This record gives sequence, structure tokens and C-alpha cells, in this order.
Amino acid sequence: MEARVEYRLREPAEIPALAPRIEQYLEARDVPADAVYQVNLVLDEWLTNVLNYGAGRGDVHVLLSLADDQIEVQVTDSGVPFDPLDAPPADTDSSLDDRKIGGLGLHFMREMMDTVAYRRDGDHNVLTLRRSLRPGRGSDTTTRQE
Repeated sequence: MEARVEYRLREPAEIPALAPRIEQYLEARDVPADAVYQVNLVLDEWLTNVLNYGAGRGDVHVLLSLADDQIEVQVTDSGVPFDPLDAPPADTDSSLDDRKIGGLGLHFMREMMDTVAYRRDGDHNVLTLRRSLRPGRGSDTTTRQE
């Protein structure tokens, strides 16, 4: 069964309204609570950064679909080019006092999603996230799409 939901955002203040909509949509399709939480956390982190630092102009388009026991989220924005796969891993070993601020959103994305893919399509950043609902899933795939 394939189903999808679309959402457009222009301002950071619109982000909190997205989480309940995603929760309602996924829970109605019997998606486990941990997967719903992970998708919402990663999206909240990504959209916050895009809308605060990157977008600058135009809408941010979020397309969430569910098919074949897999959640797929595609986020498209017309902001400055930013490939999250180029960002260094977050320092999770140092003490909190010694850590550089930032980077945990990308860390969550890499850890909680099974696939993280990025491509630049004309004037748009396109980020695709996939989270499997199958037992034994693993987050080991990051790809840059040309």
C-alpha cells in the first residue's frame, strides 16, 4: 500500500505543526512509535537548519510516503547548496563542555535513517531519507546522487 502526505513550509514557526500531522498519518498506518519519533526528530532538525540558515527564498517542500514497509521523506528547498554528506561526523566522544556546538541533527539523521541521499537539482537541494520498518534494519547507506 502506497500513501503519501505533502507539506510546504516558509518559516521556522511552521515546523511544530508538521510533527502531529506526520504522527497522525503514520500511526493510522500502524507504523511503530519509535519509527514515527525518529522521522519527526530528524525532520525537525533538518527543517530548522534549512529554514534558519539555508532556504532564504521560496517554500520548503516535504513529501512523505509509505510503501513496502519503508518510510521515505523527500525535502526540497531552493536555498544555498548544502550537502549533509560532506559534513564531518559529530564529536560524540568529548565531554559536553569540550564539544563544538552543532552537528547533532546530522548525527541523528545518519544514525536513525537507513538511507540518506542528497542531490542538487538545478537551484534546489533535494534530500531523501529512508527508514525501513522491517526487523533487522540498519543505517549504513549514504549516497550522493548526481
